Amino acid sequence: METCEQALLRELHAPYPNPELDELERLGEQIADLSAHLEVANARLLDLIREFDARGGWGVQGARSCAHWLAWRLGIELNAARER
Repeated sequence: METCEQALLRELHAPYPNPELDELERLGEQIADLSAHLEVANARLLDLIREFDARGGWGVQGARSCAHWLAWRLGIELNAARER
């Protein structure tokens, strides 16, 4: 059975509600969750690009390379497309 002194100590050491800290914790969780989703989506994107490249999909559309096709289709710089 808990004594009055133990109950008081437990109350004194209990975290004080802080809405700002709670909101920051929620934001941090959302950032971590979204980052995980982006990693999964990026892995899927790379798989699709590998298959598209292996099957020569870029050549069918008249591009000189997969990187050229990516640069055109995604609207990114050629160097960025080569990295993918």
